[in-house]
Amino acid sequence: MKRLAAVLIPAAVIVILLFSHIFRQDTLILRESSDDGMHSVRIFMTGDPEFPFGSTYCRAVLYTGRSKTDETDIVLRNDGKTADEQNFRITWMQDCVLIIASAEEMEDSQYTLYY
Repeated sequence: MKRLAAVLIPAAVIVILLFSHIFRQDTLILRESSDDGMHSVRIFMTGDPEFPFGSTYCRAVLYTGRSKTDETDIVLRNDGKTADEQNFRITWMQDCVLIIASAEEMEDSQYTLYY
């Protein structure tokens, strides 16, 4: 019985971890539209911050109408805190959108998504 438990418990933990990774939800942090309303950018936090003081992973997705135009992954070094609107500044340009990502444990990073 102890051998069976010694096998089943680790197997159950592995299955739970795999399913939680596969089915994790992205959390919408920020949605902003261009002045002309043709484009929008959405920033999602993907998963949870690394415990206890690790990075937070995000994804910025640019849409033209309903079509996905461009996307990029963003890493925030923010002492394991969740991402929020304060971590991002959006600037709309003629042919792209600039995203400045900032956090406590990193210098500002710039990302460019093109229409």
